[in-house]
Amino acid sequence: MSEFPESETPPQSEAIGEPDSVCVAEPLPEEAFEPIHTPPPPPRTVAPLWHTALLVAIIVAVSAWGAYQRPRITSSSHTPLLAHYAATATLEIVIVLWGLLGLRLGHTRLRSIFGRFPITFPAIAREVGVSAIFWLASMFILGSVALTWTTVETKIYEAQIKHDQQVESAENTPQNGPAKSPEKPPKAPPHRQSPQEKQLETSRALMTMAPTTLAEGIAWGLLCVLVGFSEEFVFRGYFMAQGISFLRSVPIGVLFSALVFGAAHGYEGARGMVVIGVYGALFSILALLRRSLFPGMVAHAWHDFSTGLLLAFLRSSHLLDNLPKN
Repeated sequence: MSEFPESETPPQSEAIGEPDSVCVAEPLPEEAFEPIHTPPPPPRTVAPLWHTALLVAIIVAVSAWGAYQRPRITSSSHTPLLAHYAATATLEIVIVLWGLLGLRLGHTRLRSIFGRFPITFPAIAREVGVSAIFWLASMFILGSVALTWTTVETKIYEAQIKHDQQVESAENTPQNGPAKSPEKPPKAPPHRQSPQEKQLETSRALMTMAPTTLAEGIAWGLLCVLVGFSEEFVFRGYFMAQGISFLRSVPIGVLFSALVFGAAHGYEGARGMVVIGVYGALFSILALLRRSLFPGMVAHAWHDFSTGLLLAFLRSSHLLDNLPKN
């Protein structure tokens, strides 16, 4: 039963108060409804930026030194190959250790860099098959790039030769007027190295690094395996992941990795650096599609090993010695 009769209304509580005592909230200013613009979080990097910059500087410096030493290597007939292989292997190991240090400083897991590695025989065979298909396709692409570069370079060379001939002809043509005593003999046109001469010079420089004995062949094979692992880790793992993470763009990360990869091969000349840069971009695409560095490591090691065998054959057969220079 109710405590109050139906004809009476319950007394209002003091906590509620009288209607006149109700507080009316003032309207909020318009500034309160404006969206709050929070700054985007800083880009995450797989390693400190100073670490990456120093690594790029070291790679470019070593490449420039190799380009500077190339004429001396070509003129030398006695190159200690095993010592050269050992020095190259040491440099590759140092670069790998430096990259691992950067990943540790950036608190980056190795799995995110290397991707998935096959552990069963069918998986390994499948990835090796992918590597073989990739290598064959990339050889066609690189051949097209090299042919295009040579064609353009030859056209430029021919235009330069034609210009030099016109200048020489104009200087040797007598002008109307009183004869002047010859002061100096006419200058000879500057010697311009043809694209074929440049390519032969590069090939001869590379042939000096090709193995000639069984021991050198075994050392060359081991070096190719090491280089395939180290360069794929550094360029397609470290550099590409750093570029993608910091620049927040996969294409720019691939481009960054390819540029550094091409710049690392200065001893092969401008043409070789461009072709190898394209090769690096193809390796990056392979790593992204397969989500692993393993196929690229296999293809890289095989490419270096087969190239060394080809250079060793050219060196022993002296086929390049009979080629015309122009």
